[in-house]
Amino acid sequence: VAPFESMERRDLFQPGFKYRFKFEALVSSGLIVPGSQQAAMRSKSLVTLSFPDTETLAYLRIEKIHFAALQKEMKPMDLEPFKLFDQLDINEDQIRQLRLPLRFRYENGLVSEIEFDREDSEWSENIKRVYL
Repeated sequence: VAPFESMERRDLFQPGFKYRFKFEALVSSGLIVPGSQQAAMRSKSLVTLSFPDTETLAYLRIEKIHFAALQKEMKPMDLEPFKLFDQLDINEDQIRQLRLPLRFRYENGLVSEIEFDREDSEWSENIKRVYL
């Protein structure tokens, strides 16, 4: 992999374009010790990044959001299939908040100046930080 500085300009995000990604995440908690209680949460969604005017000011929006949980011992670094997890029901207000866009600055590979919608809640903002 080439260092960021040597990448050509065409490899960076461009103004006027939208970029869509399938995003899957796994967050687990508990000690990796036999017999200890462990829990994990999976999420998957479609994420859109848009750079309307410049390559440094961007918007993030999450769609097709799914969450699932699992209460069992897992091997470290294993990404268990989503179908093994119990689907979590998300109400309409929670989906609405997760779909609120956020704005951020992206320069030299760094994210800064994150601005959330004024209707967003802390739990939703924290999930969106994972996406960034």
